[in-house]
Amino acid sequence: MKAPLKLSGITLVVIIAGVYLQSCTKPKPSNTTTAAQGTAMFYTEESTNWLPIVVTIQGVNGTQTITQNYSSQPDCSAAGCAVFSLNPGTYTYSYSPSQSGATGVVIVTSNQCTATQVY
Repeated sequence: MKAPLKLSGITLVVIIAGVYLQSCTKPKPSNTTTAAQGTAMFYTEESTNWLPIVVTIQGVNGTQTITQNYSSQPDCSAAGCAVFSLNPGTYTYSYSPSQSGATGVVIVTSNQCTATQVY
């Protein structure tokens, strides 16, 4: 009678040890990383009566507005430009008021500013 009881006790110890070891395992690290965002900046060089110009990026909530003209390409932090912080990738944008076909594509790179002139 004692032999089956000892086997049961040993089996129980092995099962408990197995549960304990499993609960101490570290989770596997995730292979997914998020790249740093980049900036898409839109501006206009021409003196135009079209201001303000509203810029929309497909798939992104919200719009940005260009409210100022520049004589040359401004810095990405310049006031009056439409500036979006986005994950790296390729985006389709549109702007209005506009002439027909006022759309384009902007490529955003991690930690970089991509400047696009819309007029």
